[in-house]
Amino acid sequence: MKANTALALDRENHQFDHWDEEAIQQRGVSLFETARLIWSAPQPAEIPGVGVVTTANWSTDTDVICGTDHVRAFWQRYIELDPATKADGAVGGAVRWRAVPDVRIVISRFVNRGERTGIFIRGPRGRDYEEEAQRLEPFGQKLEALLGVHAGSARYLYLKDGPMITENPSSWDQAAEWLIAETDRYVNAVTKILS
Repeated sequence: MKANTALALDRENHQFDHWDEEAIQQRGVSLFETARLIWSAPQPAEIPGVGVVTTANWSTDTDVICGTDHVRAFWQRYIELDPATKADGAVGGAVRWRAVPDVRIVISRFVNRGERTGIFIRGPRGRDYEEEAQRLEPFGQKLEALLGVHAGSARYLYLKDGPMITENPSSWDQAAEWLIAETDRYVNAVTKILS
């Protein structure tokens, strides 16, 4: 039955006598190699009024690109207004984070699917959301006073929504300037309170 599956990607599963952790790991490696050969990275794109948006090196660049053309263009404009952002981390085209290493905090900036900007606090990569919320709880009142927002959920601590971005480039500067100011506010607040 396994050898006659209708899904071409599943046909090689008949080589496994047992479906255990090792078989799953082997299959994952095989699927990754297949996907890597089939789907290449995006090519540079010409965006009217912005120019050519280059493809990121997925392993080293922080200017990782995905999402709509105007979201990509927004992040490029953001970097022009705040060149320090070029050194920040990025996840896809939607999220950029600024590490505050002295206090082991990350400030995440994002554009959500509705294309609203926003910002929140999280712990370093690998730290559990609940653990980070508990670590910050004793500083809650001070953080709320400086950031102007309640702690909220553990997954998105001190989440604040910002301006929308649209296809119209005139919306980008307002959103970028808001994110730049809020990033500075968040970095200064966590540094002052947690140092």
